[in-house]
Amino acid sequence: FCDGQKAFYMEPPASLVVPGEDGTLTVWGTMQVPNWAHDVVTSCTSLPKHKVVVNITHVGGGFGGKLTKPMHVVCAAAVAAAKTKRAVRMHLNRNVDTVLCGGRHPMSIKYEAGFDQKGKISAIRTHAYVDAGLGDACSTFTLGIALQNMEQIYGIPNLDLNGYLLNTDKPGNTAVRGPGEPQATFIMETIVEHIAADLGISAQEVREANIFTSPEGMQKVAANPTSPDVDQYSAMLEIEQKLKEGKGYKGFPALGIWTTLKQKVKFDEKAAAIDKFNSEHRLRKRGLAMTPVKYKVNTRGQQALVCLYTDGTCLITCDGTEIGQGLHTKVVQYAAYYLSQIVPGGEAVSLESIRVGPNGTDKVAHGSITGGSTTSEGVCEAVRIAIGKLQENLRPTKEKLEADGKTVTLTGLLAAAAGNTELQATGKCEENFAYYCYGACVSEVEVDVLTGESVILSSSMLYDCGKSLNPTIDLGQCEGAFIMGVGFFLRERLVQDNSTGQLATDGTWEYKIPCSLDVPLQFDVEFFPRPFSEGGIASSKASGEPPLVLSSSVFCAVKQAIRAARQEFGLGGGNFRLDAPCTPRDIALATGASQETMKLLR
Repeated sequence: FCDGQKAFYMEPPASLVVPGEDGTLTVWGTMQVPNWAHDVVTSCTSLPKHKVVVNITHVGGGFGGKLTKPMHVVCAAAVAAAKTKRAVRMHLNRNVDTVLCGGRHPMSIKYEAGFDQKGKISAIRTHAYVDAGLGDACSTFTLGIALQNMEQIYGIPNLDLNGYLLNTDKPGNTAVRGPGEPQATFIMETIVEHIAADLGISAQEVREANIFTSPEGMQKVAANPTSPDVDQYSAMLEIEQKLKEGKGYKGFPALGIWTTLKQKVKFDEKAAAIDKFNSEHRLRKRGLAMTPVKYKVNTRGQQALVCLYTDGTCLITCDGTEIGQGLHTKVVQYAAYYLSQIVPGGEAVSLESIRVGPNGTDKVAHGSITGGSTTSEGVCEAVRIAIGKLQENLRPTKEKLEADGKTVTLTGLLAAAAGNTELQATGKCEENFAYYCYGACVSEVEVDVLTGESVILSSSMLYDCGKSLNPTIDLGQCEGAFIMGVGFFLRERLVQDNSTGQLATDGTWEYKIPCSLDVPLQFDVEFFPRPFSEGGIASSKASGEPPLVLSSSVFCAVKQAIRAARQEFGLGGGNFRLDAPCTPRDIALATGASQETMKLLR
């Protein structure tokens, strides 16, 4: 069983609605998707859409929790403003929001697996029972994602995956950062650990038996990890070729990532050192685990409006919402580069001369959503297309100035073109492009077997980011996603009344998100240097959600540490059940430590 997780953004849902002349409403709110808010406000007020303008500026975090769940707040404020003809502001406090807004879907899973003596998996059958609450528009696709991506990068020839959405008398659960993905890796890695325990071999052996076609293939990958030629040694791709199923991976750097990271952290030496530590320490145990991720994303038809002014400045409006993912920073950088190409060889356009304003339905009538990790790159592409149109608009004026022998600057060009040239243009990302992100992470943990407290000693992540649009932002996204995953696997327990379903963990005092002491003592994030030449926006890849899945390495490392403790206390090294999140209480109970096993050593 893996429990749910709250989005737990910094800013709870809020809205300000101001009535205007001619029966209009101007709406401000903390939503991820302005056109969805536009739909519900016009529906509940019976106003036509041209009388309602929805604006969204910077939002204090979203994580998927502000896709559909804040709509009741904006609707309530809109109805009150329309009725009273006065401005209305509404916000939910943390406790009310935590109860009302659902979260990640809890799942109960039953599984069967067939495998040989080397841990090679021949078949898996699962039944996943998903608590959808009262239901949400995002529940069906969340379950679909969990089932479609469960195998990660493992080659499994026979998969029979079944899922069931169960409605319960609780608030509807919804998409939360990486919907369905952490549940999928929880299922898969639990099966891997179970197989390893039954065979008496390491989980690392089972993983590699199902990632690579053979040990010899793994050695060939390690010899040249960034070459596309080594993709042929993937057990997954080998199976798909036999079945003639082409999923369009557009490159498969997962193997090179795995072998490179394993060598970089000296995995075998770490494992030996941990075995030595565990043999010498009775009340503290360590664990080590390495897990992969394969994560599919899609770009969408993001839209942008670019306005140029005669002082050389630029205002951009887009359908993407800045929720802390660095959207505006990437867009400004991207726009600065392409605006500088309007007058090649001239002075570079400064970042300070470009601003991304609030998105609004009076500028982008019906845009796309913010979510799925690809909004930034989609908006960047839309901005590039819009700037390309502006460049064509300005070309006749530029050529006339050059023919007259005048020095052309962007500011001078805009001033000369004003009055007879459109200085605004729209763009839309027409490339609805699907691709996969890959990565691997090695985590080492230490567990106090009496209290169940755990410390992440180190986590080393190697991630496939293509040619990053902004490496600093993408690195921060990797770190933040990983820590949110640590919360899912180790900390964020939902406590509910068994009879009424009432949530007891409804605030910051009761609901424990990861804090500073949950960050790995040594935290390394590196981007894999294999180019993403097969496509994408400027050869970049998404970073907002896939690294969250890699926090499964921490969960599996904790399980290894618990297994060492159970062996110490006479429970053996066989398989045992460990649900997520495994809080300190769960860990302490699982270790098998008791008064009977405690002895004073002289």
